[in-house]
Amino acid sequence: MAIRPRPRRLAEEGGESSFVSVTDLTVSFLFVILVLLAFFATEVRPDAEETESEPLAAYLESTAETRLRVLELIAGRLREALPGLRISVVAGDGIIRLESDELFGSGQWRIADGSTPDRVARALGDALAETLPCYTFGPPPAAPENCEDVLAAIETIQIEGHTDDEPLSLALREKQQMRDNLDLSARRGAETLRAMTERYRSELMDFRNLRGEPVLSFAGYGAMRPIDSHQTEAGRAANRRVDIRFILQTPQSLDQVERIRDQLTRQREGLPAIAVDDRSPA
Repeated sequence: MAIRPRPRRLAEEGGESSFVSVTDLTVSFLFVILVLLAFFATEVRPDAEETESEPLAAYLESTAETRLRVLELIAGRLREALPGLRISVVAGDGIIRLESDELFGSGQWRIADGSTPDRVARALGDALAETLPCYTFGPPPAAPENCEDVLAAIETIQIEGHTDDEPLSLALREKQQMRDNLDLSARRGAETLRAMTERYRSELMDFRNLRGEPVLSFAGYGAMRPIDSHQTEAGRAANRRVDIRFILQTPQSLDQVERIRDQLTRQREGLPAIAVDDRSPA
């Protein structure tokens, strides 16, 4: 009555168990290999990326130095033309700052011929006309000789109007059709731009960025970007200001750096051409 097949079945199950164990081991091994490959793919960067990142970082650092040089140059010319006017440079933000109270009276935005804001707009226009040919594109006149070592380009120069948080008077809202301080600050920025270009140096609008847009623009921020407290008169006075903000092109790759260099070089007379394979920052 004894049944014999059972040992054979046990043997078959043992063989199947061994096969499953080997398969599991192989799968585990492959999984470890894939994890290692993924790790090295994220940690080990290609040589090409390393070769590009360092020169690009150096170029961007030199661009920051160039912006500071431009700020100091233009601020210096403004101080020479307008002695006594309070002018400061905020290097980290790329700003030349003018005290608004010296330019516009309370609630005022129009610029009359011969007024202080008119003289500021003209002095700023002269300084920009002398400086921008080195840092912009388009059809400006031949760049000065001291442009030879300049290979950074300006994206935007923004004339920004700022106010305190005091509400506008009823007269301003009704007669001037202003809604709030945003309207007032925007009108001051726009009027300064018009006084500098439409009424004085129209050629300033010919200076372009890499996309072919005029580099000059304006904005009005009202009381939204204070630099001091609105709780004191001194703080409110500091917040009433006009900022001239300089934004330089920020290339994302060495190809974009080469494009900037090539276009700046091409429009200057007598400057040496830049070799295509020259990847060193300016």
